[in-house]
Amino acid sequence: MANNYLGRDDAPIEASTWKLIDDMMVQAAKSQIAGRRILPIEGPYGFGLKAIPMGDYAVEDGIIGSTAIPMTMIRTEFSLAKRDLASFERDHLVLDTTPVACAAMDAAAKEDRIVFSGLAGISGLLNTDGAGSLT
Repeated sequence: MANNYLGRDDAPIEASTWKLIDDMMVQAAKSQIAGRRILPIEGPYGFGLKAIPMGDYAVEDGIIGSTAIPMTMIRTEFSLAKRDLASFERDHLVLDTTPVACAAMDAAAKEDRIVFSGLAGISGLLNTDGAGSLT
């Protein structure tokens, strides 16, 4: 389902080329991420997850409120030249996946910055008082 929003079916790129790109992206990101090594972080969940419901609470008699944790989307961009993709698929020339790796490492760095330093209303691990309370 996540591929519906990526436009992969609209691109004239072979499945094996998408696999190469995906594998490079995962490998590059895993080489950089630190937060996921020390915290049980799950995901990615896809574009549709904007908040995680946390439950209800009584505002006053007969009125119930709800809380949710807003989800931050991390985004990076890269491009690969059409001619490079075509020569890779047609002539089996080496495809330079450096832009893919750089984008994945950038996304990993952004995730770690959020995990450790926080972001606009979201506390990070380094923003605690040492007793686990957020400052």
